[in-house]
Amino acid sequence: MPKIYFSGLNASKLIHENNFHNPGTVLAIDKFISLSYDDITDIEIGWDYILIWKNNDLYISGKIVTNESNKLNRLLKIPEHTNLKFKQAIAGSENVTILTNDNCIWMYNIYNETWKKVKIFISSVSEVEKEYVIKIAQGRCTVALTNLGRILNIPISVNNPEVVKFIDVACGYDHVILLTEKGDVYTTGMGTRGQLGHGDLEDCDKPKLVEAITGLKIVQISAGGWHNAVISNQGDLYTWGWNNQGQLGQPNIENIVAVPTIVDFANEIEEKDYNVTKVECGSTFTICITDTGELWGSGSNKYGQLGLLRKNIFVSKLFIPLNINYCNLPIKDFKCREWSCCIFTG
Repeated sequence: MPKIYFSGLNASKLIHENNFHNPGTVLAIDKFISLSYDDITDIEIGWDYILIWKNNDLYISGKIVTNESNKLNRLLKIPEHTNLKFKQAIAGSENVTILTNDNCIWMYNIYNETWKKVKIFISSVSEVEKEYVIKIAQGRCTVALTNLGRILNIPISVNNPEVVKFIDVACGYDHVILLTEKGDVYTTGMGTRGQLGHGDLEDCDKPKLVEAITGLKIVQISAGGWHNAVISNQGDLYTWGWNNQGQLGQPNIENIVAVPTIVDFANEIEEKDYNVTKVECGSTFTICITDTGELWGSGSNKYGQLGLLRKNIFVSKLFIPLNINYCNLPIKDFKCREWSCCIFTG
C-alpha cells in the first residue's frame, strides 16, 4: 500500500479532525500530513468531500456525509447493480461521476443520494471496432474520451477534427484541453482568461489546435481553474492562462498569458536544467515533479495546498522547490485538484 500525504483544504475527518465539528470552520492544513489508514489505495479530491479508494471499493467521506455522523466514510454502490466495478471517479460539486467497468457513466447526487445512469449518444464511426468511453474529465461540464480517440461533451459528440485521435483530456472550469497521439494539443471552451492558448481571449466551440506549441511533442497535459500546464518530451514545462495567483510560475506577467510559455526554474544556488516528468494543476496553483524526484510548486497557498506554512508563503509567483520530508521514501505519484494536493510514496 502507498503511504499517502495530504495538504490543503480539509474536507474530511479522515484527514484531520480538529475543529471539524463546526461546519463553518475552514480548516487549512499547511503542511503535508500522513493519513494513518493503511488500507487506502487512492484518493479523489473534491471541494467539501473526498473519495477514497480501497482497492476496487469506493467510499465517500466529508462534510456532506451528515446522516451517518458515526462513520468516517460510506461505501458507494449502485442499487440493483452492486456487481459493477468502478474504474474512475470524479468528485464534483454536486455529483460523483463514475466510469464503470462496462464503460458506462453513472452520477451519484451527494445531497439526495440518488443514482442516475448517463445516456451517451455515440454515432458509429467504425464498422470494425465498437466505440466506448475509456476516460472521463470534469469542470463545469463532463467530457468523455472514447477508445477511438473522440471526445464527447456528455451526452453528445463534439465536432471532432478529422484524422485526429485524442489520447488524453483534462478540464478546467470552462475549458477543455486535449492531447493527440502525435503530441499536439487542442483546446475548446471559454477563452476569457487566455486559457485556450490561441493568443486571444475568444471562445472556441470546437477543438482547435494550439499552434504556439506545434512542432513540439507534448506528452502530458493538465488543466486548472482557468490555466493549463503541459510537458514536452524534452522535459520542458509550458503554462498559460490566468496568472492572478502566480499559478503559471511566470513572475513577470501580471494576469493573463494567452499562449503557451516555457517555465524558467529559478535557482539562486546554481544554474541547472530541470526535466519535468509530471505536472498537476489545482484551481489556482500548479505542482510538478522532476526526474530526480524533486517537487516544485507555484501559485496560491491560501489553504496550504503547496505544503508550505501560510505564514511564510501565501502566494508564490514563481516555481519554488517544495522541500518536504517523506521519511526518505520516494514519491510514486501525486495529484492536485481544487485547493488540495495528495502525495503517494512507497
